[in-house]
Amino acid sequence: MPLIWLIRHGDYDYMDPAPETIGQGLTTLGQEQAKYTARYLSELDKPPCKIICSDFLRAKETAEFIAAALPSAILDVDPRFRECRDVYFKHRPEISKSAPKAYRRLFQSTTSNDAPTAVVCHANLIRYLLARLENWTEERWESVLIGNCSISVVDFVTKSPSQKVLRAETSVAHLPPSLREQL
Repeated sequence: MPLIWLIRHGDYDYMDPAPETIGQGLTTLGQEQAKYTARYLSELDKPPCKIICSDFLRAKETAEFIAAALPSAILDVDPRFRECRDVYFKHRPEISKSAPKAYRRLFQSTTSNDAPTAVVCHANLIRYLLARLENWTEERWESVLIGNCSISVVDFVTKSPSQKVLRAETSVAHLPPSLREQL
C-alpha cells in the first residue's frame, strides 16, 4: 500500500532577496526541524523509498536532510512542486499552472505498486493538494495551518487506488515543542 508524506520545508530566511531557487534557504531553526523530520521518517517501519521536492532552495535543503537519513531513497527535484498562491482553488482554478500537474503526478498516476514517497514542498501547495483530495470547503481551506516541517500522510485504499484516504493532516507531533512554530 503506497503512502505519500506531504512535508512542508523547514523555517527559512524569507527576507533574503535572492530568487527562491538559489536563496531563501533554511535558517538554523529550519535545519533542526529538517533533521528531526528526517530522523522521524528514517525510524518508520516502512520509510519513504522516493523523495520528491520543489526546486526552491528551502525545500531542496529540507529534502537533502531527509535523503541523508534515507540513503537508499531516490531524490527527485521537480519544479512542479513549487509554491502556489494562497487562493481557494475552486474560486481560482488557475492559481498555479504547476499545482494541477503536481496533483496529477502524485495522485492520478499512482498505482498499488508505487513506492512510499516523501514530497517536500510548500504550505499553499500542500493545502491545494489536500483540498482537492478531500474536496474542502472554503472555510476548511482558510482554517488549516501548515507549519514548518509538518507532515500530512495520504494513505491509499489497497483494493482501489483511485480512492484516497487522508490519514493524518499537518502534524508536527514529531518535532519537540521548541522547534514548532508559534502560530
